[in-house]
Amino acid sequence: MAIKELRFLLKHSSVYGLGTIFAQAAGFLLLPFYMNFLTPADYGVAAIVETSITIIGIMVSMGLNQAIARFYAEGRDEKEKGLIISTSYVINALLCVIFIPILLLFSVPLSELLFGRNDYGKYFMISSTALFIGFFVSIGFSYLILRAKSSTFVFLSILNTIMLIMLNIYFIAFRHTGLIGIFYSALITKTFLAVVISAPILIKTGLGFSSRLGIAMVRFSMPLGFSSIFRVLTNESDRFFINYFFSPFETGIYAVAGKIAMGVHILLTSTFLQSFQPIRYVIAKEEGGPRTYGSIFEQYLLAIGAFGLFISIFSDEIIRFMAADEFRPSARYIPPLILSWILFGMKYHLENGILISMKSRYIFYISAASSVTNIVLNLILIPRWGLWGAVASSNVSNALLAGVSFVMSQRLYRIDIEWGRIAKLVLSVSICYFLAILATQLQLLISLSVKIALMAAFCWSAFAMGLIEPEIFLPIKRRMFPSSEEQPLEPLTEPEKRAGRPRGKGRKQSAGSQSGL
Repeated sequence: MAIKELRFLLKHSSVYGLGTIFAQAAGFLLLPFYMNFLTPADYGVAAIVETSITIIGIMVSMGLNQAIARFYAEGRDEKEKGLIISTSYVINALLCVIFIPILLLFSVPLSELLFGRNDYGKYFMISSTALFIGFFVSIGFSYLILRAKSSTFVFLSILNTIMLIMLNIYFIAFRHTGLIGIFYSALITKTFLAVVISAPILIKTGLGFSSRLGIAMVRFSMPLGFSSIFRVLTNESDRFFINYFFSPFETGIYAVAGKIAMGVHILLTSTFLQSFQPIRYVIAKEEGGPRTYGSIFEQYLLAIGAFGLFISIFSDEIIRFMAADEFRPSARYIPPLILSWILFGMKYHLENGILISMKSRYIFYISAASSVTNIVLNLILIPRWGLWGAVASSNVSNALLAGVSFVMSQRLYRIDIEWGRIAKLVLSVSICYFLAILATQLQLLISLSVKIALMAAFCWSAFAMGLIEPEIFLPIKRRMFPSSEEQPLEPLTEPEKRAGRPRGKGRKQSAGSQSGL
């Protein structure tokens, strides 16, 4: 059964991955553009505003979107599932009516608090409005994922990217609006998408509301909402401390490194979660569920480890290509920040038992402990070690988050993980990375050649050490190399696995084939 789920995740993760790549591509494609029209200080201000609004948004919505998948999976029929979606829309509409005026009122004081000046208040006003409109977009995308409408998801993601890029170029390059052009572009794009994606969904589901469902969803999501707040504080609160102890310039340098490192998390972890949500709770009901979860976790680590290794060893070249010289110091912080995001992404696998048991309050406790640890370490380490203090705080707190989540989750629902395979993966990644560091001392062309060879060696070692589940690629192989004589592979027995016996088209030949007939 594990292979079935792995194939499902491979298929839909690749499609959703394409959509997420396009959805997030704007931020990366526009990064070189920003570097030519904005300063590191400008980028630092944008990062502080974005993080602040993100925290406020999570506090207001309390992670309601996270409850949609849980309750949608439990829906008895299409009518009840439609009611769950429409109830989510109504709740978000009420939040907009209540909180948008409040945030507009406090935008200027918030600007004075964070930057010591009130003229940045307009950034918070525009971002606050875009935030709440974005809630409707998030519900729509959640619906498409739950309905496995991956092609529509990709189309809208591409549309989002194109609009965002074009509007940024229009406002910043042609209208010369400066930093505010970023916020105008986001507001217009989210408003357009909210209408395009939500209208057809509400026409199909109807605009119904159930107070019973609404209360149940809020109760379920509140601990997850707080945990999301702690997640942002754990991974992005360091920007506030850097801005406070140093300046927006250093914040901009760190934010660029964080943006690239977070790309690994977004492109791998986020796409995985989008395809994992529809079957996450279904797997627990199946025989062999614990091993299925373990196999998914192992393949996830292999994928994100390979991608993270690639970005890490080429981090200096990436910054040289994307940014101006004043952003070059960002390259040194990318690899350790990637490690931090990988540790954070692990928690989505290691907390399965908590979610299956509906003990979401434990996620709140664990996230709170990790967040407090991060804040305390930031206060201690950033004044002493600068940006490296922020890097250390992030890794320690995310390691704590993943470790405690695993221990608590295993008590509720034990997941079967082959730690030997993970140890091989960690060793292989570590060797390749440290050899790549040594290669940076060579001439540029030689260094690039060595790094490419190291990536090729890593991919070969992954196959050689059996880290890849070959069965999940069988549908791809059959489409590329169809054969009328192909027979399905039979599963190996445990003694055969231990003996390292290669797979064949069958364990035994028929009597006719043995005699040559």
